[in-house]
Amino acid sequence: MTLTGNVSINTGSGAGNISFTSTVDGGQTLTLTAGTGDVSMNSAVGGGTALTSFTIVSATQVDLANVQAGIIAVTGTNIDLNGTAYTAPSTAADNDITFTGAVDLDAEAGIITVTSGGGAGETITFTSTVDDTGTNNTLTLVAGSGAVSIQSHVGSTSALVAFNVTSASSATVGGSLRVTTNISITADEIDFNGGANTVETTGAGTITLQPTADNVSIGVGGGAGTLDLNDTDIAALKGGFSLITIGRATGTSLMTIDTSSFGDSVTFLMNGASGDISVTGALNTTADSDAGNIILTASATTTTISANITTAGGTITVTNAAVIAGGGTVT
Repeated sequence: MTLTGNVSINTGSGAGNISFTSTVDGGQTLTLTAGTGDVSMNSAVGGGTALTSFTIVSATQVDLANVQAGIIAVTGTNIDLNGTAYTAPSTAADNDITFTGAVDLDAEAGIITVTSGGGAGETITFTSTVDDTGTNNTLTLVAGSGAVSIQSHVGSTSALVAFNVTSASSATVGGSLRVTTNISITADEIDFNGGANTVETTGAGTITLQPTADNVSIGVGGGAGTLDLNDTDIAALKGGFSLITIGRATGTSLMTIDTSSFGDSVTFLMNGASGDISVTGALNTTADSDAGNIILTASATTTTISANITTAGGTITVTNAAVIAGGGTVT
């Protein structure tokens, strides 16, 4: 089906269903209102020519194949993402993607990628829970200079395989985040607001937290930095990761580590030209009494250690010369 004009379909406030069995294309708007009925998009929307906008105003159950539209706004009690790509190409201002309602990932062992327009203010928002029905899907979010906002739990009922944010001005997870393998977030602000021990891997995976560019400074545990990983964010990391990585291997700015306690091995990276690390508060990996290792990797001539660094039997590695200042010790 090709839209030649803006289309609105409304079955009323009752249980009237809306179903498309074939593809829908055309640079127009498509607005669907099903009340307490269901909406089924069984084939791609905008796969040939992106829609200007795709909006579901109301529905009980929503089933979506791939969608490409300048704005994607879907509201339903339950939303099943059966495709692998949900994209808002940068065709105009405010190329946002919003899912209002509980989301299930149903791509059958796939990687589901959600991509906003990428401009400042062009956001990706999930207002409710995100679960992986078969615990066999990865969720990847690409927001560019826009924000990622997940306002509830991810994987709390059915864990995702992996969770990735490849680019965002900020990434916020309002509840728990649970995967079976790895987590990777690239954003200039990262907030875990679900509370202590709510970000976890069930399969000894890794977690990587890094800014979007090499020249972005990082603060850990209250240290100064554009990317601010504060005590709340650190406390959210549940023990069980095989490695926590903070920073970029090519980072060229300053990472300041204030008082911080981790439960697993952690690597701090600022290893690009002129990249520097300064430890200004007590740093340890004893939160879970594990023998977690600490690695400080920077390319500057020296790494400044002004406070104690402690492990419970793990190794401590500083890849350049270390300056012990202000009574700092390494044990």
